[in-house]
Amino acid sequence: MDKVEKLILASLKDFMELPCINCRKDEWKNRLVFPEKRDGKRRVSEQEARFLFLLHVEQNSDYFYSLETPTEEEYSFSGSGARSGNIDVCLYENDERKHLIEFKALNPKLDAFSKDFEKLFRDAPSLNNYFVHVLENTIEGNFRNTVASIEEKYRVAISNAQAKYPNTQFSRVKIFLCVIGTKEITQYEVDKSGNLKQQTP
Repeated sequence: MDKVEKLILASLKDFMELPCINCRKDEWKNRLVFPEKRDGKRRVSEQEARFLFLLHVEQNSDYFYSLETPTEEEYSFSGSGARSGNIDVCLYENDERKHLIEFKALNPKLDAFSKDFEKLFRDAPSLNNYFVHVLENTIEGNFRNTVASIEEKYRVAISNAQAKYPNTQFSRVKIFLCVIGTKEITQYEVDKSGNLKQQTP
């Protein structure tokens, strides 16, 4: 396991223990909490996962990093013409882009996944990139059904990206799926054919 994967796993373990503002305990190790919505339920987003990851980058690595980093390539996501996109987090070694990381929360539409995978696969060839996806809970508590549904979205989004850019040298992409409700982290390696290979953390 490389050092970025260790940082992601450590930050996701913290993410799964993150309390709401009104249910925190005095011994909680950092000051980040989930906000609450008007109905009193916690509001979960990818921002908490990204913040915790960067906290681990600051404390446990020598990477430089940038946020909302402009892409090197242009993309056409809405049919309104090609333009630059942004990468959630870019890690640098020796002043060069080393890893691109996209964060996603909950279960958005397929288009949201397709945009992220396009950038991760295509934007800078021959990198090791990561897609970090966090869920608050599973559908009616059914972990396998929820994961199967999301895995299918991954497959279609990956296939769409690869079909859109034939004969392109893609970066390697690894996926981390974290579910707060079941406190489970599932890892996937995307092989050269675009297939998902589940791995054990």
